[in-house]
Amino acid sequence: MSYKNEKITAIVACRMGSSRFPGKTLHPILGKPMIYRIIERIQKSKYVDNIIIATTVSKEDDAIQQWCDDNNIQCFRGSALDVLDRLHSVVEKFKIEHMIEILGDNPLIHSDMIDDSIECYFDNSSDYTATITNEYSLVTGDYFKFPIGVRVEIISKSAIERCHKSANTPEYREHATSYILKNPGIFKTTYLEAKGSHNKCNKPELTFAVNLRNNMLLIERIFDDCYEEDNNFTVGDAIDSYERNFGLSKLMGNDAF
Repeated sequence: MSYKNEKITAIVACRMGSSRFPGKTLHPILGKPMIYRIIERIQKSKYVDNIIIATTVSKEDDAIQQWCDDNNIQCFRGSALDVLDRLHSVVEKFKIEHMIEILGDNPLIHSDMIDDSIECYFDNSSDYTATITNEYSLVTGDYFKFPIGVRVEIISKSAIERCHKSANTPEYREHATSYILKNPGIFKTTYLEAKGSHNKCNKPELTFAVNLRNNMLLIERIFDDCYEEDNNFTVGDAIDSYERNFGLSKLMGNDAF
Protein backbone atom coordinates (compact mmCIF):
# COMPACT_ATOMS: atom_id res chain seq x y z
CA MET A 1 0.00 0.00 0.00
CA SER A 2 1.25 3.48 -0.84
CA TYR A 3 1.38 5.99 1.98
CA LYS A 4 2.47 8.91 -0.17
CA ASN A 5 -1.01 9.44 -1.61
CA GLU A 6 -2.96 8.78 1.58
CA LYS A 7 -4.49 11.50 3.72
CA ILE A 8 -3.15 11.06 7.24
CA THR A 9 -4.48 12.93 10.27
CA ALA A 10 -2.79 13.30 13.65
CA ILE A 11 -5.08 13.46 16.67
CA VAL A 12 -3.61 14.92 19.86
CA ALA A 13 -5.60 13.67 22.84
CA CYS A 14 -5.40 16.07 25.77
CA ARG A 15 -7.30 17.58 28.67
CA MET A 16 -6.82 20.05 31.49
CA GLY A 17 -8.22 17.86 34.27
CA SER A 18 -5.24 15.71 35.20
CA SER A 19 -5.54 14.80 38.88
CA ARG A 20 -1.76 14.76 39.35
CA PHE A 21 -0.90 17.84 37.30
CA PRO A 22 -3.97 19.99 36.49
CA GLY A 23 -3.59 22.31 33.53
CA LYS A 24 -0.47 20.65 32.16
CA THR A 25 -1.67 20.85 28.54
CA LEU A 26 -1.26 24.64 28.50
CA HIS A 27 1.78 24.78 30.80
CA PRO A 28 4.55 26.73 29.02
CA ILE A 29 7.75 25.23 27.64
CA LEU A 30 10.09 28.00 26.46
CA GLY A 31 7.19 30.43 26.56
CA LYS A 32 4.72 28.32 24.57
CA PRO A 33 2.12 25.83 25.86
CA MET A 34 3.08 22.16 25.85
CA ILE A 35 0.38 21.50 23.25
CA TYR A 36 2.05 24.05 20.94
CA ARG A 37 5.39 22.24 21.27
CA ILE A 38 3.73 18.93 20.39
CA ILE A 39 2.03 20.41 17.32
CA GLU A 40 5.29 22.09 16.29
CA ARG A 41 7.04 18.72 16.28
CA ILE A 42 4.23 16.87 14.49
CA GLN A 43 4.21 19.51 11.75
CA LYS A 44 7.73 18.45 10.75
CA SER A 45 6.32 15.12 9.52
CA LYS A 46 6.58 14.40 5.80
CA TYR A 47 3.24 12.62 5.72
CA VAL A 48 0.83 14.19 8.21
CA ASP A 49 -1.76 16.32 6.38
CA ASN A 50 -3.84 17.55 9.27
CA ILE A 51 -3.69 17.94 13.06
CA ILE A 52 -6.77 17.94 15.30
CA ILE A 53 -6.89 18.44 19.05
CA ALA A 54 -9.28 15.99 20.72
CA THR A 55 -10.35 17.12 24.17
CA THR A 56 -13.43 16.70 26.35
CA VAL A 57 -16.74 18.47 26.83
CA SER A 58 -15.80 19.22 30.45
CA LYS A 59 -15.98 22.90 31.41
CA GLU A 60 -12.29 22.96 32.36
CA ASP A 61 -11.38 22.10 28.77
CA ASP A 62 -12.96 25.31 27.49
CA ALA A 63 -9.43 26.71 27.87
CA ILE A 64 -8.11 24.22 25.31
CA GLN A 65 -10.95 25.09 22.93
CA GLN A 66 -10.17 28.79 23.35
CA TRP A 67 -6.46 28.26 22.71
CA CYS A 68 -7.24 26.27 19.56
CA ASP A 69 -9.64 28.97 18.34
CA ASP A 70 -7.04 31.67 18.98
CA ASN A 71 -4.38 29.72 17.08
CA ASN A 72 -6.51 28.43 14.19
CA ILE A 73 -6.19 24.79 15.27
CA GLN A 74 -9.06 22.36 14.75
CA CYS A 75 -10.54 21.15 18.02
CA PHE A 76 -12.98 18.31 18.65
CA ARG A 77 -14.70 17.77 21.99
CA GLY A 78 -16.13 14.48 23.16
CA SER A 79 -16.63 12.22 26.15
CA ALA A 80 -14.29 12.68 29.12
CA LEU A 81 -14.48 9.02 30.22
CA ASP A 82 -15.23 7.15 27.00
CA VAL A 83 -12.02 7.89 25.11
CA LEU A 84 -12.79 5.26 22.49
CA ASP A 85 -16.05 7.02 21.67
CA ARG A 86 -14.18 10.33 21.46
CA LEU A 87 -11.72 8.91 18.93
CA HIS A 88 -14.45 7.14 16.97
CA SER A 89 -16.48 10.36 16.84
CA VAL A 90 -13.58 12.45 15.57
CA VAL A 91 -12.83 9.82 12.90
CA GLU A 92 -16.46 9.91 11.79
CA LYS A 93 -16.82 13.68 11.83
CA PHE A 94 -13.64 14.40 9.87
CA LYS A 95 -13.87 11.29 7.64
CA ILE A 96 -10.42 10.09 8.71
CA GLU A 97 -9.13 6.90 7.09
CA HIS A 98 -5.80 6.68 8.94
CA MET A 99 -5.46 8.23 12.37
CA ILE A 100 -2.27 8.88 14.30
CA GLU A 101 -2.94 9.25 18.00
CA ILE A 102 -0.42 11.31 19.96
CA LEU A 103 -0.88 11.77 23.69
CA GLY A 104 -0.95 15.36 24.90
CA ASP A 105 1.60 14.62 27.62
CA ASN A 106 4.28 13.39 25.18
CA PRO A 107 6.09 16.63 24.21
CA LEU A 108 9.24 14.87 22.97
CA ILE A 109 7.44 12.97 20.21
CA HIS A 110 9.48 13.40 17.02
CA SER A 111 8.58 13.66 13.35
CA ASP A 112 11.04 10.94 12.33
CA MET A 113 9.33 8.46 14.65
CA ILE A 114 5.95 9.47 13.24
CA ASP A 115 7.12 9.07 9.64
CA ASP A 116 8.83 5.72 10.24
CA SER A 117 5.72 4.46 12.04
CA ILE A 118 3.59 5.54 9.08
CA GLU A 119 5.85 3.66 6.69
CA CYS A 120 5.74 0.57 8.90
CA TYR A 121 1.95 0.77 9.05
CA PHE A 122 1.43 1.03 5.31
CA ASP A 123 4.25 -1.30 4.25
CA ASN A 124 2.68 -4.05 6.37
CA SER A 125 -0.95 -3.20 5.57
CA SER A 126 -1.54 -2.99 9.30
CA ASP A 127 -4.67 -2.20 11.28
CA TYR A 128 -2.53 -0.81 14.08
CA THR A 129 1.11 0.24 14.40
CA ALA A 130 2.86 1.67 17.45
CA THR A 131 6.29 2.52 18.76
CA ILE A 132 7.04 -0.33 21.14
CA THR A 133 7.65 0.51 24.81
CA ASN A 134 7.38 -1.28 28.16
CA GLU A 135 3.75 -0.16 28.25
CA TYR A 136 2.99 -3.02 25.85
CA SER A 137 3.27 -5.77 28.45
CA LEU A 138 1.02 -8.13 26.49
CA VAL A 139 3.29 -8.11 23.44
CA THR A 140 5.63 -11.09 23.60
CA GLY A 141 9.06 -11.41 22.01
CA ASP A 142 12.34 -9.59 22.14
CA TYR A 143 12.04 -5.99 21.02
CA PHE A 144 14.30 -2.95 21.08
CA LYS A 145 12.08 -0.56 23.01
CA PHE A 146 11.65 3.21 23.16
CA PRO A 147 11.34 5.21 26.37
CA ILE A 148 7.85 5.71 27.74
CA GLY A 149 6.43 9.08 26.70
CA VAL A 150 7.26 9.12 22.99
CA ARG A 151 4.41 6.96 21.76
CA VAL A 152 3.03 6.97 18.24
CA GLU A 153 -0.10 4.93 17.50
CA ILE A 154 -1.55 4.61 14.00
CA ILE A 155 -5.01 3.11 13.66
CA SER A 156 -7.14 2.44 10.62
CA LYS A 157 -10.71 3.68 10.43
CA SER A 158 -11.98 0.10 10.17
CA ALA A 159 -10.08 -0.91 13.33
CA ILE A 160 -11.56 2.00 15.30
CA GLU A 161 -15.03 1.10 14.04
CA ARG A 162 -14.60 -2.55 15.08
CA CYS A 163 -13.37 -1.51 18.51
CA HIS A 164 -16.24 0.92 18.98
CA LYS A 165 -18.76 -1.78 18.09
CA SER A 166 -17.28 -4.67 20.10
CA ALA A 167 -15.33 -3.18 23.03
CA ASN A 168 -17.93 -2.76 25.76
CA THR A 169 -16.08 -2.88 29.09
CA PRO A 170 -15.09 0.33 30.94
CA GLU A 171 -11.40 -0.58 30.54
CA TYR A 172 -11.69 -0.80 26.77
CA ARG A 173 -13.69 2.42 26.56
CA GLU A 174 -11.22 4.40 28.68
CA HIS A 175 -8.06 2.93 27.14
CA ALA A 176 -9.04 3.23 23.52
CA THR A 177 -6.59 0.84 21.88
CA SER A 178 -6.51 -1.81 24.62
CA TYR A 179 -9.11 -3.92 22.79
CA ILE A 180 -6.75 -4.17 19.82
CA LEU A 181 -3.83 -5.22 22.02
CA LYS A 182 -5.87 -7.88 23.81
CA ASN A 183 -7.27 -9.30 20.57
CA PRO A 184 -4.26 -9.67 18.25
CA GLY A 185 -5.98 -12.48 16.39
CA ILE A 186 -8.51 -10.14 14.81
CA PHE A 187 -6.24 -7.15 14.13
CA LYS A 188 -2.99 -6.98 12.20
CA THR A 189 -0.59 -5.21 14.54
CA THR A 190 3.00 -4.12 13.90
CA TYR A 191 5.55 -2.28 16.02
CA LEU A 192 8.32 0.17 15.27
CA GLU A 193 11.43 -0.76 17.24
CA ALA A 194 14.19 1.42 18.66
CA LYS A 195 16.85 0.18 16.28
CA GLY A 196 18.49 1.25 13.03
CA SER A 197 18.21 5.03 12.83
CA HIS A 198 16.50 4.93 16.23
CA ASN A 199 19.09 2.76 17.98
CA LYS A 200 20.03 5.57 20.37
CA CYS A 201 16.43 5.45 21.64
CA ASN A 202 16.70 1.87 22.90
CA LYS A 203 16.22 3.05 26.48
CA PRO A 204 13.04 1.38 27.77
CA GLU A 205 13.96 2.25 31.36
CA LEU A 206 13.48 5.97 30.71
CA THR A 207 10.20 7.90 31.00
CA PHE A 208 9.56 11.24 29.31
CA ALA A 209 5.78 11.44 29.79
CA VAL A 210 4.59 14.49 31.72
CA ASN A 211 2.45 13.18 34.56
CA LEU A 212 3.73 15.37 37.41
CA ARG A 213 5.23 18.82 37.78
CA ASN A 214 8.71 17.37 38.24
CA ASN A 215 8.36 15.65 34.86
CA MET A 216 7.64 19.04 33.32
CA LEU A 217 10.81 20.43 34.89
CA LEU A 218 12.74 17.64 33.19
CA ILE A 219 11.19 18.46 29.80
CA GLU A 220 11.90 22.17 30.30
CA ARG A 221 15.57 21.41 31.01
CA ILE A 222 15.81 19.29 27.86
CA PHE A 223 14.21 22.00 25.71
CA ASP A 224 16.52 24.59 27.28
CA ASP A 225 19.47 22.42 26.33
CA CYS A 226 18.46 21.34 22.82
CA TYR A 227 15.94 23.69 21.21
CA GLU A 228 18.13 26.64 20.30
CA GLU A 229 20.56 24.45 18.38
CA ASP A 230 17.82 22.45 16.65
CA ASN A 231 14.12 23.28 17.04
CA ASN A 232 13.32 19.75 15.83
CA PHE A 233 15.80 17.96 18.08
CA THR A 234 15.36 14.19 18.18
CA VAL A 235 14.51 11.86 21.03
CA GLY A 236 18.11 10.68 20.79
CA ASP A 237 19.22 14.28 21.38
CA ALA A 238 16.90 14.44 24.40
CA ILE A 239 18.42 11.25 25.78
CA ASP A 240 21.92 12.68 25.31
CA SER A 241 20.85 15.82 27.18
CA TYR A 242 19.39 13.77 30.01
CA GLU A 243 22.50 11.62 30.33
CA ARG A 244 24.98 14.48 30.38
CA ASN A 245 23.03 16.57 32.89
CA PHE A 246 23.55 14.86 36.22
CA GLY A 247 20.70 15.22 38.66
CA LEU A 248 17.86 15.11 36.12
CA SER A 249 17.04 11.53 37.08
CA LYS A 250 15.15 12.75 40.15
CA LEU A 251 12.72 14.55 37.83
CA MET A 252 11.84 11.42 35.85
CA GLY A 253 9.00 9.02 36.56
CA ASN A 254 5.92 9.20 38.72
CA ASP A 255 7.39 9.94 42.14
CA ALA A 256 6.72 13.46 43.37
CA PHE A 257 9.36 15.25 45.39
